[in-house]
Amino acid sequence: MPHLFFIFRDPHYLDWAKPYFKIGLRQHHLSSIRNIDILDNDFNNPDEVDFRRLLDQYSPAWAIAPDLFVLQDLAGALQLIKDYPHTRFILVPKYDCVREIPREVILGYPMSTAFGGNFPLKWFLDRPVHLLGGTPIAQRKKALFLDVVSLDCNNFTKVGLRSWKAFHAQAPHWRQHPELTQKQLFELSCAEIKRYWEIPIPKLKKLSSIQAPRPGK
Repeated sequence: MPHLFFIFRDPHYLDWAKPYFKIGLRQHHLSSIRNIDILDNDFNNPDEVDFRRLLDQYSPAWAIAPDLFVLQDLAGALQLIKDYPHTRFILVPKYDCVREIPREVILGYPMSTAFGGNFPLKWFLDRPVHLLGGTPIAQRKKALFLDVVSLDCNNFTKVGLRSWKAFHAQAPHWRQHPELTQKQLFELSCAEIKRYWEIPIPKLKKLSSIQAPRPGK
């Protein structure tokens, strides 16, 4: 079962999520939460100095490094790995640099094109992968092809608040629960998402033979 992360700014939601997920903050989020499992970068306005400050402050076990758009970004991310050996970093390639990243390093796969997703799956085959965002059902479909070791999700909070629906793992679907409080609705989705990922995932072998891109191609 992959590690499940809930990254959010509201301390109430983070407290409610603790029995089910590892919790985290994004770089620009201010919160009364003092202990987090994962630190996410501010992908809209990356600031490595501030990111390092927060790494020193929280000492998270996991962290999502600033996105990799050019060679300089990759060099900076690899330096972070060296400088913080007790943190497991997730690197998010936004250009064809996967072959330059050590194979043991987790690659971040953006689920939404709104955040720069839609990258070739072959970049990520046979590499440890963290799924960035997306719905539980969409994430699980990617896990048919990828070695998903971790993922983050808060999409279900939007669905819950908008239509008062909770996620259900059995024949995966969303169901309205007008009888539940906001906290109960949230906790039901958390429990069902955790249950959903406890179900073994069959791998589609036909894609396992796709070759990673060769240098220069």
